[in-house]
Amino acid sequence: MPHDDPSPAAARRAPLPGTAVLLFALAAVLLVVAVVVTLGTSRGDGAPVPAGEPSTPAVLDLAGVDPADYARELLAAATAERVAAGLPAWGDAPCAADAAGARAAALVGQALEHAPLTDVLAACAPRSTAAENLSRAAADPVDVAAAWMASPGHRANVVDPGLEQAVTACTRDGDAMVCTLVLVGP
Repeated sequence: MPHDDPSPAAARRAPLPGTAVLLFALAAVLLVVAVVVTLGTSRGDGAPVPAGEPSTPAVLDLAGVDPADYARELLAAATAERVAAGLPAWGDAPCAADAAGARAAALVGQALEHAPLTDVLAACAPRSTAAENLSRAAADPVDVAAAWMASPGHRANVVDPGLEQAVTACTRDGDAMVCTLVLVGP
């Protein structure tokens, strides 16, 4: 009876249903490693928050797209994700607008790395909490916001009820936009 054969040889002949799952998981991990270099997140003093597993936005031709318009669309998309998660929309954070613009400009041609958020906190005093999500992508702003929501660290910033105000700034970086979403709270 071949089905009742408990020998080691019989066990080796049995198909391994988990092999496909293992290969898929390995491919997903490699994809995540590739995407992590395009997305970043930080809280408070600029220390990185684990990025998790962001999704990969589709490539978009950004020729002729105004960075300020892109930033507005990115903020609207991130706000929609926040509202869909059951939280109120962010208020505007004009106190952080200059810092957000400077942060995005400083990342052109550089690795996505977070600077301390002390400039944001100083500009937005008496607020004492700040966070940011970064992106560099040639993608639709809706896809960037979706990628943030697929990453635990980015998502934590978007759905943090203590972060009540937001501002975005974007600038061109080759064929992509480099953007920062700066969030502040009490």
